[in-house]
Amino acid sequence: MGYWREVLMLWIFPHILASALIIYFFAYLTHKPHVAKERYRDTNVFWFRGRISEPLVNWLYLFQNFHLIHHLFPRVPFYLYGDAFRSVKPVLEQENARIFEFGHPHHHHHQHEHHRPRPDAGRDAGASRNDGDQFSRSSPSTKLNSVGEMRRRCATSTR
Repeated sequence: MGYWREVLMLWIFPHILASALIIYFFAYLTHKPHVAKERYRDTNVFWFRGRISEPLVNWLYLFQNFHLIHHLFPRVPFYLYGDAFRSVKPVLEQENARIFEFGHPHHHHHQHEHHRPRPDAGRDAGASRNDGDQFSRSSPSTKLNSVGEMRRRCATSTR
């Protein structure tokens, strides 16, 4: 008769369950509500704040809780998504990015929806290039517009 029960229980069912979980957490939730086409609103950020909860959730979620950073800066290594998010958070808020914060001092989650879009919101991401550590010295709008600087920063931090 073979090992069909073992194959079913130890390979097929776990494969189906794991695939469903991966699709739900890494594809569905990060892109929900699946109707936005705007650059800063087509993916979400789930920021779990707290000394213990933030690193725990970041690693359990493989940093995809900062999925918007992956879309904006695809060459940034996943383990730097949190740093990149904090660097460009003011810009993301100005652009009405879908940021869900958990562990806020008020102990509830909220979404930044109240900011008005900037007049230059449609500007190309590579429009501004400056030398130096742009993420600590420049205005928020310049921070997000310099993909080259973000790549350079990430390349030097991994050496």
